[in-house]
Amino acid sequence: MEFKPVGSTGFFFAGFQNEKEGVAHASYLAITSLAASKSVAIFTLREEGTGEKLLRCFMENLPRSQDPRGNERPSIIGPDPLLTPSLAGLVNYARASENFRQLIRGADDLLPSLQLLFLDEVVKKIPSHAFVNAQEKVARLLLALVLHKDSQEWAIGTGYLGLLASIFQRASRTQADQISGGAVMTCLVVLLRLCGALHLVDTLKGAGMPSLLEPYASLLNSHCPGLWEELLATLARRPSKIPYVSEISRKAVWKHAKAKLLGLPTVCSWEGCSKTADDDQGTSCNSKEHQKLHWRTHKKHCLPENAAPSQAQ
Repeated sequence: MEFKPVGSTGFFFAGFQNEKEGVAHASYLAITSLAASKSVAIFTLREEGTGEKLLRCFMENLPRSQDPRGNERPSIIGPDPLLTPSLAGLVNYARASENFRQLIRGADDLLPSLQLLFLDEVVKKIPSHAFVNAQEKVARLLLALVLHKDSQEWAIGTGYLGLLASIFQRASRTQADQISGGAVMTCLVVLLRLCGALHLVDTLKGAGMPSLLEPYASLLNSHCPGLWEELLATLARRPSKIPYVSEISRKAVWKHAKAKLLGLPTVCSWEGCSKTADDDQGTSCNSKEHQKLHWRTHKKHCLPENAAPSQAQ
């Protein structure tokens, strides 16, 4: 049976406010899972004010600083049990919708709130598996923001690099690679994206990129040899004719991100294709015929933001 998103999102918001144990959590999980489909995410944002409400609900569950008595050092409130599904919602909607990213750009306290997540006093309150999930979702949000030019400069200017540094710091303090491995690999994709982004050089320098990330240069190069040198070349506006990062290393990082974090296939999107993952770095093979065969399924999840739902059927 084909799923068609119909009706209002009002019942989700009612679920968010429900005090009955498990109802709010189930409501967050439901809407964030549905939003993994771009067409559904965009559809749920069509009703006026929905994006603002979703962003507000998601951010209410993030760690936040509170200083009711005017103390010099504010106490940290949270994190909320709904932290993980709220982060998932931010990721899915940021990936799907330019309008939602515009709303995010109006929330200057979003990235600073996420920064609080990495404070020792907050980490101690979170079960280790929950922190791993939250950290990976923060990394995926950073990737979603850097993949779209409309949010790159805003993110870098409001704490983006500090979050990258926090993830790398946690990884350098943790011997077990499974604790931070997924988040680190996602952040490597972020940095590969920034390599060669000459239009962002001034913004990156102004945000203190060299000093923030230099302590983790060896960590970066251990996962992706030559990455730190390539970043420095970008900041110096002297990109090397021969990339510091080998094609093999670059392919390994992107393959990890596509297969495990972005939910994208590493082989041809048409299930009848015999192409292997090692044959191609892209998300599909170069066969136009195979793309046509896959389109019948893919078009349901590839809905332009200004298109009506019927156009995807």
